[in-house]
Amino acid sequence: MRAIELFKTSTFRVAIFFALAVTACTAVIFLFIYWQVASFDINRLDVILVEEVARAVTQPDDRIMRELERRFSSDLRRLDYAALFDKSGKLRYGNVAAIPPDLPIDGKAHTIQAQTLRRGTESAVFVAGRREDGSIILLGRSLYEVYALRQVVIKALTIGIVPAILLALATGTIFSLRGTRRLKTINETIVRIMKGDLQERLPTHGKMDDLNYVASAVNLMLDEIVRLLSQLKSVGDNIAHDLRAPLAVMHAKLERGLAGQSDQDLRIAAKRALGDLDHALATVSALLRISEIELGRRRSAFT
Repeated sequence: MRAIELFKTSTFRVAIFFALAVTACTAVIFLFIYWQVASFDINRLDVILVEEVARAVTQPDDRIMRELERRFSSDLRRLDYAALFDKSGKLRYGNVAAIPPDLPIDGKAHTIQAQTLRRGTESAVFVAGRREDGSIILLGRSLYEVYALRQVVIKALTIGIVPAILLALATGTIFSLRGTRRLKTINETIVRIMKGDLQERLPTHGKMDDLNYVASAVNLMLDEIVRLLSQLKSVGDNIAHDLRAPLAVMHAKLERGLAGQSDQDLRIAAKRALGDLDHALATVSALLRISEIELGRRRSAFT
């Protein structure tokens, strides 16, 4: 089957629609997964940093220094940011060069671009809180790993969705070709039956699906048609036999009348021929009445 013929078939269009629907559902699921991965880590960092700053603003200087040193010593991947500034904004201790100018000191989490002492400018989540003496505690976490994880997820989803799309399209095309071939075979068989080959039957194979049920019903109908045509032929043969006998007798009587020596012989032969003709007409009328009764047109004159 040529490609252009395949594109015109309804089965192929349905299969393509199904494949696109599966692809769309898969894409929605992948986007949901990406959104969950992208937002979960940042939300978790926001909550943790807000809680840590809320505790730090109430602690004394020596306790804060110990906590910052502990944070730096345990930060093997160098992703944490922490700093203590005096009330004028001058750095007392930490790895952040200065308080970011666009960072509100409100104890809430903000994702901003900040100048750090280790990597320069980068995106990070920062929380700044002011202590009772006016000094400022700043805690932050680099979003390097979060963004790296997002890239990995995007790459994995892209690699996963492309085969899913191709598989859906391939599956739809295979099923479409299978259905189209079956319909083409059925159509060719119907054309042969319409041309007079009543021994043909629609093909049925495999499990009983919708097409097989329809094909089986049509085959039963064809069997019934063949049976009725056979009965019709038998009836036609009987009618021809019933009419041939009186017509043959009438023909013989008219020939004898014509061969007679007088007009009286011809009149007698014609009268007898009319009797045979009436018998033939009565047979035809009876057949017509039977046909009308079978079609349900006559209901009168019956007790």
